[in-house]
Amino acid sequence: MRSADSETAQHRASVNGRVAFVGSATALAVGLIVLIERIGAPEQLVEVLAPAVMVMALAVIGLATGSARLSGFYAAGRDVPGPYAGLAALGLAAGLSMPMVLRALKGTDAPVLLGGILGGLALAVLGTGPLVRQSGAVSLVNYIGQRFPSRAVRVVSALLVAAIGACVAVAGFETAVRTMGEVAGIGRWPAILISAPVIAAIGIPGGLAGVVWAAAAAAALLLVSITVPVVLSLPAEFRLPLPIFGDVEAWTGAAQRIAAAQGADPRFAIGAPAVAFAALALGIGALPPLVAPLIATATGSEARRAGTTTLIGGLVLIAIAAATMALCVLAVDRELVGRSPDRLPSWSYEAGSRRLITLCGRAVASPAQAKAACASAGDFSGTVRPQDVRADPAELMIGLAQAQGRGAALSCLAAAAVIALGLTLSAAGLFVLAAALGQGGVARADGRKVLASPRLALTRALYLLALCLAAAWLHVASIAPEAMLGLAVALAAAALAPLLWLSLWPRAGASSAAAALMAAAAAGLRFTLGEGVEPDAAILARAAVLAFLAAVITGSLVSILFRRKRDRDRAPPQNRPRSRRPLVASDQGA
Repeated sequence: MRSADSETAQHRASVNGRVAFVGSATALAVGLIVLIERIGAPEQLVEVLAPAVMVMALAVIGLATGSARLSGFYAAGRDVPGPYAGLAALGLAAGLSMPMVLRALKGTDAPVLLGGILGGLALAVLGTGPLVRQSGAVSLVNYIGQRFPSRAVRVVSALLVAAIGACVAVAGFETAVRTMGEVAGIGRWPAILISAPVIAAIGIPGGLAGVVWAAAAAAALLLVSITVPVVLSLPAEFRLPLPIFGDVEAWTGAAQRIAAAQGADPRFAIGAPAVAFAALALGIGALPPLVAPLIATATGSEARRAGTTTLIGGLVLIAIAAATMALCVLAVDRELVGRSPDRLPSWSYEAGSRRLITLCGRAVASPAQAKAACASAGDFSGTVRPQDVRADPAELMIGLAQAQGRGAALSCLAAAAVIALGLTLSAAGLFVLAAALGQGGVARADGRKVLASPRLALTRALYLLALCLAAAWLHVASIAPEAMLGLAVALAAAALAPLLWLSLWPRAGASSAAAALMAAAAAGLRFTLGEGVEPDAAILARAAVLAFLAAVITGSLVSILFRRKRDRDRAPPQNRPRSRRPLVASDQGA
């Protein structure tokens, strides 16, 4: 026992030391980027250097957390401190919510969407994550397999989790590739070739440990890169434009400018607010990649501590992001409105070349193009007006420092953070997919010869295969990240959320879970494909909620009518006698 404890402590110290070294080196590199920009380096160099440093840092973190033990690969050794696990969950939550929120700003449903994401985040980090960790399971598939001991239920749940992981992985991959093109001007195929090895380095050597530490690093960089410009604005603004505890008048004006610039495109509507809120909350609350970092904690109480950290960090991040976008739109107006189109700051033309800012309805990349675009507008008066400028939500999120005339370094670091979030989100989705098929859907490991474990080899092979398929798909076609994330949330709400709810009821057994899955499939297909039109966000949200209700009602009725007498089948995991065999074979007993 002493040798096992000593080895565990040594392993934890080794991992923490390597991650601390990488973190310090990354912080030093970030400082050097800011210094290089200050001494007059070309903006093009800074735009390439910032993402390159973060990409290399993520790859090194993944390689540094490599493990040959099953417990280290599937559960990160169960030794990630709560605050770090919470920071990792915050990074994954930011990565999956950012594309949906930025897209929703082009419609009228951003508050509903944001509320649903917050509700789902609270369910995931305060409910699902601690529940799975308290049960001793290493994944949602493990938890469902323990609670409902049926091979059919286990296989179906593994396939569902794999499908959700695939959607999340493709969305994160696409986010990283798009941001590389918008910020650094990298072509689509080169961006895919750069991103794929980094995603492989994050998840293949260390598994969940690599995902957790990479996500924590990405979240930390995001918080720093968007907080510093806001803090630098305090001496000039004194009060931040926020709806609560801030300059309400400035916030109202900024919000109206954002809404007027984006318009209200009905294509981006998400349907009835209550239905959309419920679908988002249920789906995100059961989303496997978001729950994964909490499984890496030592105890259930530590998982709850991590969840509290995530929720508090999420509220802080939302406030900072809202202030950032409001300050950015006000700064854009100050810098552009009232000037001649051919005498605008150089950064506005660079943003226009990447379609992040449009002037007089066109994306302009030079003073001549700007003058021609505005001259062709029938009612143009000679100087830029507020209605002539339209900034993409992505530019409002990362372009504050540049719009305020503080250089490109901080804006490029914010863009690098978005790239890092996309890469880690993709790695988390691929890890969930590979673990569900390679570890969750097969028999438990027994031996201690972890180096030759076929389960570990199979999981890594599945991860690499899925990554190659995703890269090939993105090379052939451009995918909307928010669409893939919406599909993942809908699947989780329709099928996984009912199983989690039924697992809390002692009467529910394997037959109840099987009936719930069949009811969810029937209802989901009926209300998705039975509309006779191509499914959109509103149809998916309605189908997910109705499938959830059908599954819960059916499972409950089956458990009442056909109650099983075996205590082991109906008892919740925390009350069932624990197996002497560990869920994950390791030389420390997992």
